[in-house]
Amino acid sequence: MTLTPYSQVIFETNRYSVPASQGRATLTLRAFPFQIEILNQTEVIARHPRCYGRGQDIFDPLHYLPLLAQRPGAFEYAKPLRQWRATWSPVYEQALGQLKDL
Repeated sequence: MTLTPYSQVIFETNRYSVPASQGRATLTLRAFPFQIEILNQTEVIARHPRCYGRGQDIFDPLHYLPLLAQRPGAFEYAKPLRQWRATWSPVYEQALGQLKDL
């Protein structure tokens, strides 16, 4: 299993996110027909639906929130968050607008 600098592991041709705090740990990946699990020793740190496409990024945006605390300006540019934002409820967009006005 290969770990990228973007807190992702590569399995087959796809990339699955891991929590940013776990990015340098020795990780194990378990692949099931419908799910991928990523473990740090015996603790499951990430679960994703298995993707059978090619060259896909499968993100959990919550994995990247600690990085935003360090660099809040990256919110508009972070690919996992842009993908998440495209599907989130309008109430989140309103909350983001209020946070930007602070």
